[in-house]
Amino acid sequence: MPRRFILISRWLLFFCCAGWLLPVHAWSFLNDRSGTHAPAVGKLLVAMPGLDSPRFSATVILLLRYSPAGAAGLIINRPTRITLAAEFEGQISESQSREALFWGGPVEMDKRLMLVEKSIEVESSETLVPVLETLYLTNDLSQLQQPQDQRSPRFRIFAGYAGWTRSQLEREIENGDWLVLPGTVERVLQADTRAIWPQLIYPLRGWMAASSINPWQVSLRVASAR
Repeated sequence: MPRRFILISRWLLFFCCAGWLLPVHAWSFLNDRSGTHAPAVGKLLVAMPGLDSPRFSATVILLLRYSPAGAAGLIINRPTRITLAAEFEGQISESQSREALFWGGPVEMDKRLMLVEKSIEVESSETLVPVLETLYLTNDLSQLQQPQDQRSPRFRIFAGYAGWTRSQLEREIENGDWLVLPGTVERVLQADTRAIWPQLIYPLRGWMAASSINPWQVSLRVASAR
């Protein structure tokens, strides 16, 4: 059988497999001209399987700040074995004290940051910074207090955060280290934190396995060239 015919057959097979296996959000990324998959506050950075970093392997990061000067975010799927009772004894309710302290990232790990959900949208203030719909960033523990006739808000408390200097995050995305996806309150506060990364990355594995190249590096270069 002619070699050229074999090569053409392999490429046809690859494109057929990619057409079936590539998830909808991957196609939308390749054709994105609206900024849906561009970094921004409230977006999720999903570590790609090839990311060679013990600190960030299999992590999902919620972006809190993004500008030409740099970016910052919180790792939302790394709970520690430390309970909030050990961190904030007597400052929070008994039910809240059983929650885990999350590792937010390697920067300023002595700093404690909190994401708290409010039942309705509130205006930005010195203590509440909007991140996603009804999700806010704060370091004010009093934001956990609710009237007795209302349930306690959902929240996460983090030690440290992840940070990037000017152009660093853009270079990492172009290199194929991160996939950028829209964030939701439900995803950020998902109870089963171990499932967050697999749920976001699993649909991509079939396409990556069908390709012998680094597909995200190629797709990101194509997108950035438009």
